Amino acid sequence: MTFKISIIMPVHNGAKWLNTAIDSVLAQTFKDFEFIIINDGSRDNSEAIILAYKDSRIKYLQNEKNMGVQATRNQGLSIATGEFVAMIDQDDEWIDVDKLKKQRTFLINKDYVLVGTGAVMVDEGGNELARYLMPATDRKIRSKILRANPFVHSSVMFRAEDVRSLGGYDQGKLSEDLDLWMRLGRLG
Repeated sequence: MTFKISIIMPVHNGAKWLNTAIDSVLAQTFKDFEFIIINDGSRDNSEAIILAYKDSRIKYLQNEKNMGVQATRNQGLSIATGEFVAMIDQDDEWIDVDKLKKQRTFLINKDYVLVGTGAVMVDEGGNELARYLMPATDRKIRSKILRANPFVHSSVMFRAEDVRSLGGYDQGKLSEDLDLWMRLGRLG
């Protein structure tokens, strides 16, 4: 079965926030997705939490040892069947239940290769610590990208074929996401 969107979530010892992250994905109003969750050698009860979900859209993989986030993201990209890929980290939450629908609609315009959102950072009690409002136009993104990362990784969506054509995430980079965004900027 081909899905229109593949969601990739690497997990490494993420039990504390994992339910919140998974629930926020499953609550999306756009339902035609596969949710690839890769347990990257966790030693906590992450696996039990993931396996407790009985949703047919979840594809679960387990790495016997920790491969690192870049390799795990590339592993997810290699099996993703969606035209579009959305990323979420184990300790993040998508607040807008229409996130996937809005971003997919935006990316149907082939001029664009990447879309993201702002973010609200909270503490363990849910108290707001900071808001990150990201640039919203191509011009503003390009003017910021050399100084700071203009995309929150857990908020992005991109076309799978574009990222695959660039070789995915560079596993030798510490800022693998910023590196990928800059390479995507050559395509659109």
